[in-house]
Amino acid sequence: MEADERGDETTPHFAVQNARSEIHVTGDVALAQWQYYLATGDSAWLAREGYHVIRETADFWISRSSYDSTDQRYHIRNVVSVSEGLIGVSDDAYTNAVARKNLEIAVAASGRLGKRPTPQWSEVAASLHMPYDSASEFYRTYEGAPDSTLGDVTPLLAYPLELR
Repeated sequence: MEADERGDETTPHFAVQNARSEIHVTGDVALAQWQYYLATGDSAWLAREGYHVIRETADFWISRSSYDSTDQRYHIRNVVSVSEGLIGVSDDAYTNAVARKNLEIAVAASGRLGKRPTPQWSEVAASLHMPYDSASEFYRTYEGAPDSTLGDVTPLLAYPLELR
């Protein structure tokens, strides 16, 4: 979703599908909270403002992921990729990576504040599928993505997500 300075919805009508499924932005917001805390060291701000956002966004990822007992992994399906022309894909590399980062941040922020983290945060983070192709040694843009999309999102995995 997009909002103006008053918080009113401003998503163009033609982009409503993207607004509902382009959920990687949720993780970006949590990452920004954490980066602000790391830059300032302001634990009072983290407790008062940032942690709430980090916790709620981590809970969102728990609700949005699904466990597949066949491969013993969590998956996030039917999203709009950070490469916005890719609509309705599963296991988008950036979406899954930012979700994992958000969950890890939630655990770390809980520790910094002396709070008990939700156990599912670590569980889902550790088992969230990342579409890595060992033959090409690249993360696929999404699970099953054609070679033509290789490299579309990999720079974003390194920065700001620090995925190696």
